[in-house]
Amino acid sequence: RHRSGFHWGKPAADIALLVHYLRQHRLQRFDLALAHNAEAAMIGLAARSLTGVPVLYVAHTLLRHELSAYGPARWDVALDAAGAAIDSGLARHADGILALSPESQQTLSPHARGPIRVLPPGLDPKPGPGDPEQARICARHGLTPGQFTFYSGNLDRYQDLELLSGASELIGDTHHP
Repeated sequence: RHRSGFHWGKPAADIALLVHYLRQHRLQRFDLALAHNAEAAMIGLAARSLTGVPVLYVAHTLLRHELSAYGPARWDVALDAAGAAIDSGLARHADGILALSPESQQTLSPHARGPIRVLPPGLDPKPGPGDPEQARICARHGLTPGQFTFYSGNLDRYQDLELLSGASELIGDTHHP
């Protein structure tokens, strides 16, 4: 299963990943575990107790905001609190943190045991398609240039899709010839 959020098979997959990690480490010692999400950081930290390999946690999200998206709305407060506890616990135990935003750095810094730096996602510096190509693509999909909003993220509740939709409506026609 590749959807975000909890699924009963994921804990078994995490344990299998930990076992695989430990086997690979026995074959060739790792210098560092680069853990690109909370689950990976937990695996790296569990392995660190056996291997001594430091863990660099890439905090690409804060579970304080995300965890409640996977349960019923009546559990939001409890899941947000659990997410915040996991966030601070990972920060307390990781050897270093790469945060993807200043907000994440600010949230995790009071708990961080090691250095924390902001490393935002990369941006492709190439220019976007010109007007003729935009018109051709829009025509192919039945869209009018400047009269639509494109969203490329997942559809999980933590993305605040209602907020994005409302903002899109407020923007209106952004294409000015």
